[in-house]
Amino acid sequence: MHVKPRDGKPEIYPYFQAFTRLFADTETGEMAAHFAKPLLGDSQLQDLLASGAGRIVHITRNPTQLVMSGYVYHRKAAEVWTTFRDPPDCLNCDHEAWSQIFRRCRFRCSYAELLQNLSVPEGLEAEILRSRLDVAKMLWHARRWQQLEHVMQLSMADFQIHYNRTLECIARFFLQKPPPEALEPGSLQKFLDHAQLFDPVRSRRCGVRARRKGGQTCRTPGGGRMHEVRIQDLANHVADPEAKPNLLVHLNDLESFHSFLGPAGEELLEATRKSPTARKYGCP
Repeated sequence: MHVKPRDGKPEIYPYFQAFTRLFADTETGEMAAHFAKPLLGDSQLQDLLASGAGRIVHITRNPTQLVMSGYVYHRKAAEVWTTFRDPPDCLNCDHEAWSQIFRRCRFRCSYAELLQNLSVPEGLEAEILRSRLDVAKMLWHARRWQQLEHVMQLSMADFQIHYNRTLECIARFFLQKPPPEALEPGSLQKFLDHAQLFDPVRSRRCGVRARRKGGQTCRTPGGGRMHEVRIQDLANHVADPEAKPNLLVHLNDLESFHSFLGPAGEELLEATRKSPTARKYGCP
C-alpha cells in the first residue's frame, strides 16, 4: 500500500512490486493488497526492540518446507496473485528474482501458469527464487534478535510437535511468568481451547479428509461445522502423501538448494535452539 495512494511513493518492499499490490491486473480486473515491510523492518519496531521495550514472538519456518509447500500450493492458483499476468506477480519477491522467473515465458504468464508448465526441478528453482527474499528476511531477523530477552524465537515445527506446550510457553512469555510460577488455570485453558482450531495437526487431518471426502467430516473443536472457505483452504495446502519425498529428491539436485536453502535452514534452526527466552519460559 502507499502512504498517500496518489503520490507514487510505495511503503512496501521491493518498491517495483508495490504497484502490483495496489493496482488491478489489466486482463482479469482482480485486485489484491499485500503488506510487506523492507528488509530492515519498520524502524519504529526496531527502535522499540533495541530499547528493550515491547515483546515479540518471531516464528520461523524451515526454508526447505517453505519452498516445497509453496510449490505445491501455488501450482493450484489458490491465491489471486498467482493468476496475475499483466504484470505477472511473485508476491514481494526481489526484482532480480522476478526477472529471472518470468523471462521464461517472456513475461506473458501468471506464476501459477508458469509452475504448471515447468518440470518439477524447474518449478522448484522458480519457487526458491520467489521465496528467497522471505527466507533472507526471516534469517536476518533471527540473527538480529537471537540474544534479546524480550524476543522469543520459535519454529513452526514447535507447534506441530508440541502445540499446547508451545502455546503455554507463549502465554508465560507475555505474562512474564516463567516456570515454576503458576498460571491461572481457567484463563490458560480458555486460551488453549480457543486455539485448538489452528492446531496444525488437526488442520492437516481436516485437509486430507477434505480432499478425499468433500470436507463434510471437518469439525471445529467444539463439534460445529467448519466454514467451507476454511476447509477449502486447508485442502489446498495439503500435498499428496508421495509428493514431498519426491520433491526432496529433486531439490537435492539443485545447486541453489546446497548454496542457499539448506544452509539458511541450518542457521535458522541454530538461532531458535539458542533462544534464551524460549528456554527461560519452558518452551519444548
